[in-house]
Amino acid sequence: MEEQNKMIYDDEYIKKTFGDVLPEYIDNVRGVIQKYRDNHWWESDNPLKVAMHQTFEDVLLVPISKFHKGLEELLGRPVAIHELGIQRDSLEKIRTEAREAIEGLKNEKRPNDIEVKDKIDQSLQMAVDYCSETGTKLLGAYNSRKEVILN
Repeated sequence: MEEQNKMIYDDEYIKKTFGDVLPEYIDNVRGVIQKYRDNHWWESDNPLKVAMHQTFEDVLLVPISKFHKGLEELLGRPVAIHELGIQRDSLEKIRTEAREAIEGLKNEKRPNDIEVKDKIDQSLQMAVDYCSETGTKLLGAYNSRKEVILN
């Protein structure tokens, strides 16, 4: 009976968070939720805590805005949405950076301004490269050194 109540609770969370979604997605999310047992990090109001878990989970368990806010807090820099999924390796880069950031939090070490600017420039270059590869027109952008980047 307790297992059935938990499933109903999980389904209510999924419906409240994501609205009407395909049954396959509900099954996917339910499966992920169940593997965490009593660690309901997705229910946390702390975006940093959410990001520390969601970054390493392929199935989105929270609204993207909540994850995005926490990820920016975790990494200590702006995170462009394209970094979360244009290419598989971009997500792996985010995960590597997040692992380093989590380790930094444990050791009370945060990235310095130069490191943050470099990460922002890398993100911008990733977007420019993607636009070039796909033939998408990018009007232009400035990197942290105020240089114009065009594709």
